[in-house]
Amino acid sequence: MAVSKTRRTRILGAATAFIGVGAAGLVMAAPANAAVTGLSWDGPSGYGSSEGARGTSCLYGITAKATNGGDDVTFTVARDGGDSTTADVEVENGEAAYTFKPTVPGKYTITAAQGATAPYTLTTEVKQGINLDVGPDTGSLEIVSPLQAACLVIG
Repeated sequence: MAVSKTRRTRILGAATAFIGVGAAGLVMAAPANAAVTGLSWDGPSGYGSSEGARGTSCLYGITAKATNGGDDVTFTVARDGGDSTTADVEVENGEAAYTFKPTVPGKYTITAAQGATAPYTLTTEVKQGINLDVGPDTGSLEIVSPLQAACLVIG
């Protein structure tokens, strides 16, 4: 009878260990579900000879498609030869929205990552720009620009 009791204890111990390893594997795999799956500009860049470039003082929307996982999307903006900035943005309906407003001309790299996964990257050239969406201060008189959300890229 002692042999039978020992055998049951070993089987129970082995089954417990097997279930424990499987559960640990599922818990450790959970963060892999959170990831940026795409990154894109929301609007156009400059026109004509400035096509592909963006302008200083102008606003540009960037959207990261992200899987639901509870982690914020971390946007990092770095200018070649300059500083970089980082912002954490909450994911809503599978997207995280970021506004890029460059102040200095140069080449910029924008990355978006969620969790410990590899980031998605956009690059752009920023030239001198004039934001045409800023109206003059006219006091109580409201003047609406016919060029809403427009940017004139010079260069």
